[in-house]
Amino acid sequence: MKNGEIFERTWLIYSLNSNKVFCFCCKLFGITSSPFRQGMNTWEGLSKKLKEHETCSAHFKCFKQWMTLRKGIANQATIDKKQQKLLHKERIFWRAVLERILDITLFLSARNLAFRGSDTAIGSKSNGNFLGVFELLAKYDTVLNELMQRIQDKETKEHYLSNDTQNELIRLLAREIESKNLSKVKKAKYYSIILDCTPDVSHKEQMSIILRSVTCTPGVGIDISENFFGYLTVNDTTGKGLFNAFLNQAKNWDLNILDCRGQSYDNGANMKGKVKGVQARFLEMNPKALYVPCANYSLNLVIVDGALSSISAISFFGVLSRLYTLFSSSPPRWEILKSCVAISVKPQSDTRWESRINCVKPLRFYLKEILEALEKLEEHALEKRDGATSTEVRSLTEYIRAWPFLLSIIIWYDVLFQINKSSKLLQSIS
Repeated sequence: MKNGEIFERTWLIYSLNSNKVFCFCCKLFGITSSPFRQGMNTWEGLSKKLKEHETCSAHFKCFKQWMTLRKGIANQATIDKKQQKLLHKERIFWRAVLERILDITLFLSARNLAFRGSDTAIGSKSNGNFLGVFELLAKYDTVLNELMQRIQDKETKEHYLSNDTQNELIRLLAREIESKNLSKVKKAKYYSIILDCTPDVSHKEQMSIILRSVTCTPGVGIDISENFFGYLTVNDTTGKGLFNAFLNQAKNWDLNILDCRGQSYDNGANMKGKVKGVQARFLEMNPKALYVPCANYSLNLVIVDGALSSISAISFFGVLSRLYTLFSSSPPRWEILKSCVAISVKPQSDTRWESRINCVKPLRFYLKEILEALEKLEEHALEKRDGATSTEVRSLTEYIRAWPFLLSIIIWYDVLFQINKSSKLLQSIS
């Protein structure tokens, strides 16, 4: 206003899609020739045109009609009162439907369950978890039951249950969770990053991003949180390529790289390289981003190199592998093992060596029972005239009964017990 007072023009609206301003009441009740009914995007001299428009008689007439309509709607006194009630009821119904569909989406996503089956028919036994949960809830929930009836009676084609809608809801929820977590990191200001790469089933290299932050709340205490921010598909797996991929994502998030105070990766050369690795490139940009290699990964490498440096250790785990292969090769052999031993033999993990304690444990505490199982298996093989199995069993029995192997059982169990304990501590939240 001329006196400096700010007054809101409630009738003026702006459209992002058309990049035009409109007069809302003239859009509803005005004549077609009015420029503010068609939309105005001539920004030069717009202030003068707005003043001319809001003082003209045509605008006054439309504005009066609009105020009368608003008052009638507020007091439920319009001529389409019944239609307004039906519209309001329908709006509440679809909002309730959407809330339940969102809850189903969150339930399946949080548990990493597949959404779809081999078909999308309501009532089909192979329509997947999403429609299956919907059908289950529809038996007890009045809102979803009504939607089910509408679909079956073909009263509606829109129902928020299609594959495209499921994908859209997943994207929207993921975006909202990412936004909340990102706000939490920005509020804390300082953060650290954890990156890791692995190929997926389609043979595309995926880089996972985790941001770690600390929130200090008076009266509550300190909260250390690690939030997963998804995967980035990367074509260039060199240190430079991975670093640039993260920088581009950080730019999209409006995340300040200079606020990073820590970085942690595995022991891959492209990650930890002192010259061209991701950590080196990060330190060039931000010297305060302290690099800490994954302690659990380093521990795993130590035990792997330690085991491979000993011929007796290689032979020891080779025998354990032969033992598992022997019993797991057929159901009858597995039944013989179960009849003698309380816990079964386990396969060996190539990536997590500390988990091999599960392979040693049956021999450490149930050696007598395993030898009995081997004797029964040899008898069974002789009955079946299976010379190869009989020979293999006898060879394993002799090897297991030998003093070096018995000593290795005790030593390796104690070593792996401590390493497994340390590994779990290193991976714990605290």
